[in-house]
Amino acid sequence: MHRDPLAGSSAMRRALAAAALAAALAAAPPAEAQRGDLAPRTAPLVAARPAIAAATAVPLPPPPAGAAPKPGRVGWLAVSAGPWAGFDLGQSAALHVDYGFLRTPPGWRRAQLEVRLSVMVARPSEDTDLTRVITPAFGSPVSVYAGVEETRVWAVEVVPMARVRLPFGEKFALYADGGVGLAQTIEKYDRQEMYAGHTERTENVTGLVLRLGAGMSFALSPRTRLLFEPVAVSLQLGPDFSAYVPTLGLAYRL
Repeated sequence: MHRDPLAGSSAMRRALAAAALAAALAAAPPAEAQRGDLAPRTAPLVAARPAIAAATAVPLPPPPAGAAPKPGRVGWLAVSAGPWAGFDLGQSAALHVDYGFLRTPPGWRRAQLEVRLSVMVARPSEDTDLTRVITPAFGSPVSVYAGVEETRVWAVEVVPMARVRLPFGEKFALYADGGVGLAQTIEKYDRQEMYAGHTERTENVTGLVLRLGAGMSFALSPRTRLLFEPVAVSLQLGPDFSAYVPTLGLAYRL
């Protein structure tokens, strides 16, 4: 009998394919088992990562002993008023508005330093009698009334100042302040004089001003203070309107 060679070759190929499939199926379970063994081993490492990070973290150094956080800027806005009494001429009321904040040096233990900016407005005025000297033909010279000169002035002062406060307890404090700034006056002179008639003139004068003062403060609440400054002078260089200016006012913490 004659055997077909192609049929034998086909049978051999089927046998080889079956053997390869059996080998693959036999190898598959160990691989799955190997992957199953790796999962439990890596799980504890993942769970332990936060603890490892906490153990290896470097803590920040503690603050030095006695150190305290720096306070924010404490600003005080004050409004005060009082009489304006000129040393040479003029009287009126004066209004003061100033703003300041603490700038105490680290070495100061009790006193406090405030940096302030003060604005003062006044409207002094005065009427001055004019006289004329008449010499008669016989007798001594005689001074007679000859008219009047009216003086009206707007005076404005802008002064950066430094104030030193000395607290006594939580409510009461004494203080002294001083500063140098700018003074501006608008002066109007209205003159009615016998034999000369009526004349007017206006002058704008800019100069320097030295402000000195001393007073006391009393805390009405944590945010308000009553201020009384009985000693206060404005000495102008340029304008001729230096004055004594005591004030009473109220300060509010912003």
